[in-house]
Amino acid sequence: MSQSQPLFPYVALPERVRMFVLKLSTALGVDISLIAGPCLAALAGCIGNRRRIVLKPGTWIEPSVLWIAIILPSGGKKTPAMGAVLEHLHEREVAELEKERALLAEYDEQMLEWKSAGKNMFNVQPDKPTPANRFLVSDITTEGLLAIHAKAPFGLFVHRDELGGWLRSYNQYKTGGQGGDAQTWTEMHQGRPALVDRKSSGTLSVPRAAVSMVGGIQPDLVRKCLSGEHLYDGIASRILFVAPPVTAKTWSENTIDDETLEGWNSLLDELLALQQDDDDNPIDLPMTEEAKTAWVDYYNAHAQREEKASGPYRSALSKLEAATARLALLMQVADDPQSTEVDVKAMEAGIQISEWFEDQALRVYEGIEESGMDRDRREVCEWIAKQGGSTNRREFTREGPSRFRKEAGNVLDELVAAELVERRTQPGSKADRYYLCDSDSCDNPGNS
Repeated sequence: MSQSQPLFPYVALPERVRMFVLKLSTALGVDISLIAGPCLAALAGCIGNRRRIVLKPGTWIEPSVLWIAIILPSGGKKTPAMGAVLEHLHEREVAELEKERALLAEYDEQMLEWKSAGKNMFNVQPDKPTPANRFLVSDITTEGLLAIHAKAPFGLFVHRDELGGWLRSYNQYKTGGQGGDAQTWTEMHQGRPALVDRKSSGTLSVPRAAVSMVGGIQPDLVRKCLSGEHLYDGIASRILFVAPPVTAKTWSENTIDDETLEGWNSLLDELLALQQDDDDNPIDLPMTEEAKTAWVDYYNAHAQREEKASGPYRSALSKLEAATARLALLMQVADDPQSTEVDVKAMEAGIQISEWFEDQALRVYEGIEESGMDRDRREVCEWIAKQGGSTNRREFTREGPSRFRKEAGNVLDELVAAELVERRTQPGSKADRYYLCDSDSCDNPGNS
């Protein structure tokens, strides 16, 4: 199994996004993808259902909706990374709710005065204030979301530190666990009308539901949550996975400068200020001729890769097709919020980012379907990779994954037999050293 991962294609991002991703990842000391993933989800959420991309007039139009899951173990900095990306949105949400509370308090006082003054034609009843302009939410129940969405017609953005609870929450209100929560979520992913009937709250309906999402999930939980029904109910295949390499934490004095931070925050504000057309419908952006050519070339090549794939990974590839168009839409509108069409630069950027997500999906689904032996081998190889690509028996016994230490010799010999590591005698030492067979030192025996 290869231990290297392709770098997230940050050069494809619009300037304000690219600078924010680079400088924040440096400041936090994390992989670029750990910042880029939440940024893409935030952009999609801010655009909501105000803009769509037209792939085929009248038959294929994609909304701005992305679901992104960050896969990292505890301590991998998922929370601080997402928190830094979404800080401005959280501040806006808090300000809206505080404004609503103040207006409601004022309304209550006005109602008391109105009632005490007596109801007559000269005493006009106060108007109830408009509800807060909700956008960012953490509630993941379908009825909770749709109740808020009904008052936020432009779309919602869900931020969850841990997505395991969301994946386990499906159909929890249905007798015997059977029901349509998964269907409602897929409707919110596709920007289609969503409707839920509940005895307690009546019928909840949103004509153009659009709910983007970002959250973290631990590797072991991914296997538990996605190894069953969600591999086949359309939920897992719609998730774009970000699985950054696990690296040792190193202190850094780097910070993000005010200009870069303001550039990101102002972009979010501009996207949230976008309007629909005069009839309150989404504004559809057609592709330029060059963009259409790039899309058709991608579509045909992607179809061939999909044809060769199998199982859940093939389902993920089928959904990545639409995600590519959505990413192109994001690149266009994030570069110029007033765009009226999607150009070839945005389309090529969307394709490049989608192909990176394609690689991530392959890694994730291989992990879900791998055997117990494969998982053990992967865990040991990942540990060796973090040691610089090599180890010896003493180092492994002292510092290796705890559950393998007592069998260090057998474990390392088994990896040699599987041709995952190479055993090499060290000049002047009785202890052999074990090198990962895809590491530079293994490819070049002169390195030691």
